[in-house]
Amino acid sequence: MSTAHILLSSFNAGEVSQLMGSRFGVEKVASGCRQLRNFIIHAHGPAFRRPGMEFMGMAASHDTPSNLRSFQFSSSTVAMLELSVFGLRVWKDASLVSLLQPVLLPYAAEELPDVQMCQVNDVVYLTHPHHEPRKLIRYADNDWRIQVLEWRFPPLLDENPGDQAMPDQYDTLSSNGLAPFNHVGYYVNFPGGSSNSVYCELLNVGMGVNSPTHLTILGTPPSGDVKRILVQRRFANTNTFQPKGWQSVASATWQGALPDIHPIPLVDPITTNAATGDYRIYFKGSVFPGGKLRLKTGYEWDLAANGYEWISGAGSGPAATTIQPGAWRYSIDMGGSPLMLDEFGSQRPTYVALQKRDTPGSGDWEDYITFDPTIAHRQTVTEITPTAIELRWRADNFLAVQNADVTGWASASIEALNNPSPYQTSIAIDHVEVGSGRELTSNRPLFKPGHVGSYWQLTHRREDAFVEIVSTSEPVAATGVLNLPTNPVANATVTIGSRTYTFVATPTLAGHVDLGANAATSASNLAAAINAGAGAGTAYHGSTAAHADVTATVSGTTVTVLARKPGTGAHAVHLTMTVVGGSWDDVFLHGGVDANTVITPAQTSGLRINGTWEVFTYGSWESTLYLERLNASGQWDFVRSWRSKKDRNISASGETDGDETLRLRIIAGSSSETSTAAAPRFLLEAADARINGLVKITAVGALSEGKSVNATCDVITPLLSTAPTYVWTEGAWSQAQGFPSAVAMHQNRLWFAGTAKAPMRIWGSVSGDIENFRRSSLDDGSVSWTPLADELNPIQWMISQGADMVIGTGGDEWTLSGQGKAITPSNFDFQRQSRFGSSAVAAIMANEVVVFVQRGGRKVRRVSQRSNNEPWSTSDMTVLAEHIALDGIKQLAFGSNPNSILWAVTTSGKLLGMTLEVEQNVFGWHVHETDGQVESVAVIYGDDADEVWLAVRRGSLRTIERLDPRVFARDFTDYPRMIYADSAVRYDGEPTTSIPGLTHLNGKTVSLLADGVELTPQVVSGGALTLPSPASVVVVGLPFTSTLQPCRFDVQSPKGSAQGLMWRVSRIGLYVHDSQGGQVAEHPASTFEALPYPASGLYSGDVETVVESSARPGTDALVKTSTLLPLTIGSLLLKLDLYGD
Repeated sequence: MSTAHILLSSFNAGEVSQLMGSRFGVEKVASGCRQLRNFIIHAHGPAFRRPGMEFMGMAASHDTPSNLRSFQFSSSTVAMLELSVFGLRVWKDASLVSLLQPVLLPYAAEELPDVQMCQVNDVVYLTHPHHEPRKLIRYADNDWRIQVLEWRFPPLLDENPGDQAMPDQYDTLSSNGLAPFNHVGYYVNFPGGSSNSVYCELLNVGMGVNSPTHLTILGTPPSGDVKRILVQRRFANTNTFQPKGWQSVASATWQGALPDIHPIPLVDPITTNAATGDYRIYFKGSVFPGGKLRLKTGYEWDLAANGYEWISGAGSGPAATTIQPGAWRYSIDMGGSPLMLDEFGSQRPTYVALQKRDTPGSGDWEDYITFDPTIAHRQTVTEITPTAIELRWRADNFLAVQNADVTGWASASIEALNNPSPYQTSIAIDHVEVGSGRELTSNRPLFKPGHVGSYWQLTHRREDAFVEIVSTSEPVAATGVLNLPTNPVANATVTIGSRTYTFVATPTLAGHVDLGANAATSASNLAAAINAGAGAGTAYHGSTAAHADVTATVSGTTVTVLARKPGTGAHAVHLTMTVVGGSWDDVFLHGGVDANTVITPAQTSGLRINGTWEVFTYGSWESTLYLERLNASGQWDFVRSWRSKKDRNISASGETDGDETLRLRIIAGSSSETSTAAAPRFLLEAADARINGLVKITAVGALSEGKSVNATCDVITPLLSTAPTYVWTEGAWSQAQGFPSAVAMHQNRLWFAGTAKAPMRIWGSVSGDIENFRRSSLDDGSVSWTPLADELNPIQWMISQGADMVIGTGGDEWTLSGQGKAITPSNFDFQRQSRFGSSAVAAIMANEVVVFVQRGGRKVRRVSQRSNNEPWSTSDMTVLAEHIALDGIKQLAFGSNPNSILWAVTTSGKLLGMTLEVEQNVFGWHVHETDGQVESVAVIYGDDADEVWLAVRRGSLRTIERLDPRVFARDFTDYPRMIYADSAVRYDGEPTTSIPGLTHLNGKTVSLLADGVELTPQVVSGGALTLPSPASVVVVGLPFTSTLQPCRFDVQSPKGSAQGLMWRVSRIGLYVHDSQGGQVAEHPASTFEALPYPASGLYSGDVETVVESSARPGTDALVKTSTLLPLTIGSLLLKLDLYGD
């Protein structure tokens, strides 16, 4: 026999699995317990008895469970929220708050645990996959309100999600060559073997990606079977129409090729009338070898290598003539026909314009419309707004107009493709203005009942994406006395007012004129010289000259010079010269078209802009230009301004905050307008030519196979047009798409994730504007992504951790970061960190680490960053206690003051705790049992200790309780007020023998502590009980048992390990701190001996007792207590004997 004294001085590994029973060399086993029930471990090693559960009040319902959530506005302003099928209840300062108005919740009882919450100051955002996101707002402690989120701009899907092809459709072209049909993605069939060429033209196909503005097909179908031409949009970024040419229906072999078509961009086709003036096409620049210019009035020009050849076509027009580049000035009688200019060929002119003059046959030509030849021939467009397509063809050498007979063809038909291009579904609305009861109509069944309440964005393209102010200034008379020297030299200058004028020698005036001697004659001669012109080879003025238009009149000795820029209107007084004396050389006025002008105040109309705006100015001007924004009350607010003193022009840009209406306003000023300098212009442009309208569906029409072509809506943001649009965007969240299940705040954005239709999609708000999900290219714009992964696992939770957001999905864990910078639409990085998978329980922060429940609910893991460029650590916190949550965890909570404890509730109603101090490598589980089932747990800040609140079911009753914060604070000078019973009531007042308020304990046997002394248990009857003598502080509640049983251990015997020997424990001692009570035994089945304390009251020190024992292979010693007094175990001492070989 040998004797051993074993001291167990730490229990901070908590309760460990029985599978660890013989792992004596493992550090955590040496400080672990086989049972740790209703004890809490401290990071230093001791185990102290858990607080009792103080009764706070009845739950909202006894039939369905409540779910508790914390609300923490600050460390001093907190509340406990109770969610139930009857709505929201608020507990504050240990009492139920009487709310000013009920707060109803949409969630069923079984849905409450899956509600995720994200608090931003006084607002709590709530998500559930079956319900619209909501926000709960605290206006005062007794004034809480909940509402469905009304977004500043809602989250949207991508454009035309899931848009599919139309059903197969056939149609026959009419004999006059005109047939409308509504969709691209069709073949046009023609009989083969005709000698006639075919001209096919598609008009109004659309103005978007993969869509031409028109398509012209030239060529002769080969002989044989019926041939067809594909009517199809351009492929993205290829700028070609594919496939090209004729296709034999029988062999499907493509033959020939289509010529490239390069439309010059222009505004709407213009209808003119010959009675209002003459029109001409004017251009200059390089020769177009092999190209064509065509007017859609039936005229074409072949652009030969040596110049431009006019070819007369159908209708009237000039005869064929060779025109030199840069000098094309034919007058064209439009006759009211639409005009559109197309360019064919590989080169472009430097300038192309449609010009007009007011008087047919005479007068000056002015630019009426200019075509931008600097834009590439193949246009890349960014939106699709196709309308009905009009198919025209002709077979008479390309010159027939739309109603010409189609010779050689008996018929032609339209055949639908099996897989035509996307964007086949259009939506139209009956009214564009903001308002209710608007009607949406789709060209195919689209709207589902689940779309009620969803937002939709309808997009139209506007033709004019700019507004401008063109200075309407008029010349101002400048009068002065001109004193010339006797013999002024050529090119001499003179300044009058703010203008400088030049006098130039005139070759046609020879000799010397003495104005002083014969003023009238000399003045007349000067006027005649001005009006006569400067001679051959120069063109300073006159109606046929290109540069100036100057006239002069004489009255006595005064010459009045009148000038204008060509085409600017009537002549205006410009300069009056009075000859005082001296003599003149042969001179006349040049540059006299300069004018002193004023800018009159003006403003543009409003321009709707969603995104980038640009402001440009032209000319020489002195004034202040304002950019203004229309506010909600119809007033114009200042945005910014620019100032010029004829020394600068403006080129500026910016971004709107959503859909805004802007305008330019110019105040009074002056400008410099010359024959070579245009009148000042002030231009505001929208970078995006699209106009987006926003609607919210309120009802869906009659259904056909679950969908409808009609829906009723409210217009939130006005639309541009009632015309059908093929560019629309469905709201991201609805009953049809699902609602987000996860919510979080990170980097000043509100994030949502995980819908039924997009389970791995994540949406981030505008930075700093968390209810605005409008996307833009700006760094603070809203974002939406789906991580690229091999599995599409639903996002279960998100949580902010430093610079990263940690994301848990059903199959893996991710981080979203900005790679050391802020997350932006163009700067983001998804990294998968592990592949454990997460349950739907929301992850929480436990001090500096993220803690989540693994898929299956049985394991708890912590996520922490190792170092840069390394995967994050995802450690199993239940690795030593795999048994602790076999029935699954359904809720987590965490308190950090004074002890860092993770709390968990299992599906079977157990309350689990885990003491967690990462820096000290302390993590240990403890199990807390009560007379009932714990259904929910939440933690809020307290004065001296965090408060752990519980929703508990006890028999047929449900109660709200909390672990006594006095026990956590561990101020044992006030131990008579500490609660070590469950569902307990504390009386603190004048001495009394009657303790009321115990209705919830009716029929229960309760323990009592009166002024720090335990009394005999009683059975509660009538909601009260009577004490045998008066007491001031009384605690009444259900007793619970705290049990600590250390892990098995080994000792050294003279022959080595003591395993296999017989052990007999004779004495058990404890080191306790501020404790009273407790019993010990050598085995759970043995007799428990009370610890012999030296005095009443709380005691700190060693206590030891002899225990009944028998020889056993090892030891099963344990400690337990059921009193209403504290017990803190610092160490456990076992004195034992060893027997055997």
